[in-house]
Amino acid sequence: MRRSLALISASAALALGLTACVGPPEPDWRALEPEANAFVESGTRSPDSLGGGSFRARRDDAGPDDLSDDDDARLMLGYASDVRIDAVTMACFGGGEARLGLSTRSGSTWTGQGTALTVVCDGTQHGVPIDAPVQGVNAIQLSGVIADGPGGIVAGVVRGSTE
Repeated sequence: MRRSLALISASAALALGLTACVGPPEPDWRALEPEANAFVESGTRSPDSLGGGSFRARRDDAGPDDLSDDDDARLMLGYASDVRIDAVTMACFGGGEARLGLSTRSGSTWTGQGTALTVVCDGTQHGVPIDAPVQGVNAIQLSGVIADGPGGIVAGVVRGSTE
């Protein structure tokens, strides 16, 4: 009897331990995509739009301060000639919180802009702080990781002008 009780206790402890390792379920990506697409379409209709898009952001086990190096967890826009970036607006859809940031490239040098921004993934638009208008830009990269929650779709729109 003691042996059976010990075996049952060990099995229960193992099952409990395994369930603790399972993260939150992934969001319903198909349900989130239309919201993100509508945000991008609306923002890119502006005459000063330099483009936009979206990407799936997932929880980064390295921590919320580490904006992921995963190529799928970012949006990169390149320009044939230099542009001036005046504003970047981003939104996250899906629940939880995301940490958003951006970098610009001038020539072949990438520079982080402003401070990473933590937002609630509820579809609200957020202006991402940049270091004043950024001139001489030939590419911009928007990035994001989920700091809390299962994941979400991050969308961004870039505004400015060609130089």
